[in-house]
Amino acid sequence: MKGIYIPSIILIFICMVLFPLLSMNKTVLPQQPDTSSSVSDKTEQPETLRVLVTETDKVTVMPAKDYVIGVVLAEMAAENEIEALKAQAVVAYTYALYKADLRKAEEYDVTDSSKTDQAFLSPEKAKERFQDNYSKYLEKITQAVESVENQVITYQGQPILASCHSISGGRTESAEVLWGGTYPYLKPVESAGDILSPKYLSEVTVSAEEMKTKLGTLNITLDGECDKWLTDFKRSDSGYVLNLKANGTEIKGSELRTALGLRSTNFDMTITDNNFKFTVRGYGHGVGLSQYGAQFMALQGSSYTDILNWYYTDCIIETH
Repeated sequence: MKGIYIPSIILIFICMVLFPLLSMNKTVLPQQPDTSSSVSDKTEQPETLRVLVTETDKVTVMPAKDYVIGVVLAEMAAENEIEALKAQAVVAYTYALYKADLRKAEEYDVTDSSKTDQAFLSPEKAKERFQDNYSKYLEKITQAVESVENQVITYQGQPILASCHSISGGRTESAEVLWGGTYPYLKPVESAGDILSPKYLSEVTVSAEEMKTKLGTLNITLDGECDKWLTDFKRSDSGYVLNLKANGTEIKGSELRTALGLRSTNFDMTITDNNFKFTVRGYGHGVGLSQYGAQFMALQGSSYTDILNWYYTDCIIETH
């Protein structure tokens, strides 16, 4: 009787005291949110960009990462330092976001052309260009892109116009001076490493007859003595020709550059025996990141953030 009585008391105690306590604890404890579905969704649905393929005039939707890889393949030599490639990747992504915001009402976010946006190589075009080196280059650039994926250069919380060019004239150009508008983050900065580029200097010689033909595309008629055809050169503080007069008509330095096929508007001109000789410094418009300058900084030990902070004034690198 005694042996039966004790277990009965224990059983009553468990039912009346412990069970309610256990039930109370289960109700009070907060439940942890299930984040597995959101992570899965992000993986299954990566950010995409609508890319207008100019060759076919059709829009292709692709993962943003694939677009950035194609831009870096087209814009920067894969032999460059990894930190320079990272900088180019962040620039490419930021530029795409900036343009996509401007084109919300359009059917596309960016084009695959450097004439309107950034250069871009599809896998097929990249294989054709790089041949046996394609796999090696793709692996290195993919590594660079993935290491900075979703990182954006911002100014006052918004993606910037992340402009870039191949080689400056030793100092980058002001976007406001060149294009007008307000771009407080695209100020001139020293880029002394550019003068070490084997492609820093180039020369173009144009005969008087060729000059008449080429400036004819700008509706400029040249007559009289040729040494008076091109005058009144106006330069920016960085040395780029902003405006000049062609037989008395004012034209932009960029218009002359296009007509004559010059690598930049940072040039000097001499005339000898009715031939115009242009000595050109750098390659590109000179605004924003210098790609050769980025490579030079990377070789000196600078990180991609150092490079971006140097070329884009008062900006922040954020994760999108």
